[in-house]
Amino acid sequence: MLNPEWATAGVYQILKHPEIEARCGQFSRQDLHDIWDDPDHRSMQDELLELMIKFNLCYPLPSPQGDYLSPQLLDPQQPKYPWKDEQNLILRYKYEFMPKGMITQLIVAMHDYIKKQKYGWRNGVILKEGATEAEIIEIYSQQCLTLRLRGPHKRDLLTKISYEIDRIHHSYPGIRYEKLIPCNCNQCKNSQDPFLFPQQKVKDALHKNKLIQCYQSFEDVAPRELLDDVINPNLLSLGDETFPDRYYQPIQRNPGEINVNAQSNNHLPQQTTATITQEKPEPLGELIPPEPKLPSLFITTSVFIFLMTSAALIVLVFAQSIPPISVAIPIIAMILLFVVAGVFVLRSTGQLKDASTFTLIQKVLTQLPLFGNIINALLKK
Repeated sequence: MLNPEWATAGVYQILKHPEIEARCGQFSRQDLHDIWDDPDHRSMQDELLELMIKFNLCYPLPSPQGDYLSPQLLDPQQPKYPWKDEQNLILRYKYEFMPKGMITQLIVAMHDYIKKQKYGWRNGVILKEGATEAEIIEIYSQQCLTLRLRGPHKRDLLTKISYEIDRIHHSYPGIRYEKLIPCNCNQCKNSQDPFLFPQQKVKDALHKNKLIQCYQSFEDVAPRELLDDVINPNLLSLGDETFPDRYYQPIQRNPGEINVNAQSNNHLPQQTTATITQEKPEPLGELIPPEPKLPSLFITTSVFIFLMTSAALIVLVFAQSIPPISVAIPIIAMILLFVVAGVFVLRSTGQLKDASTFTLIQKVLTQLPLFGNIINALLKK
């Protein structure tokens, strides 16, 4: 198994490099050669680049120089671009909890369709196929992806986009969301704010041979026509038919693998084949997750309180105000308080939001001031 800390360090050297950040994520092979020139990574530059591509951290640009682009570092400012509001096809993916980095993964997956590189930004992108264009924007504060399409082949381009979104969804077992499709009644069909139906509700109405009512115009519309506007019957979207329920449920899948032949490295033995399993592509920091850390302010404050309390207890013992055995009670109480507060901090910061309470307690104990290294060694044994 490839050392994840070693791999993460190599990736961060690129994505946190000031010059690459200044170029909004664009880098060249020469940049990789210059940055990964340390002994730990020099001999495995191709493998690390393959790792970044595999985990949707970058993609090759169509340039003779062979440059690459990491969409996580794109300009956060949405560029100005012409867009006609007539005859748009509008959809939305609404999430119960939206994984971070959905749009950057989609940008990597659909990079061949990007209209112009200047029409990609950190939270959105403009795609183009022939005379048809698609605007995709991630609104994380609203936990949604919004799509607008225009042109003669909106449905066909939408099918390709939906397929890639579904592939990303499949990497997150148990993800919960609704796909909302637009009403096509007389009031909504040319509106930039049409009523949006949950697609599964439309399918349910179709299966029961019922009309469905628009909540803006209160007209009855045919569910078959609603579905035909967004789904090409000959090019069915993977998720729409494989998982007909309202939400995706946890699924079993074979993780992707990257085989890295390590010739010589301080972290890997010679002539070793290492494997990285890709169970859940996520944005940087979650792909090859570093060990969860309590905030330094929390640690510093805890150490200060512990030392001050210990000093006060020692003074009281020497003054014979309290028996020595009584010192253990407040020290144990402080340790318990540190653990409870640390578990709350890790949970609230989302570092281990899906971990069990027992796992959280272990992680907190390993960061216990003065005793953390001893506890960490005992847990590893």
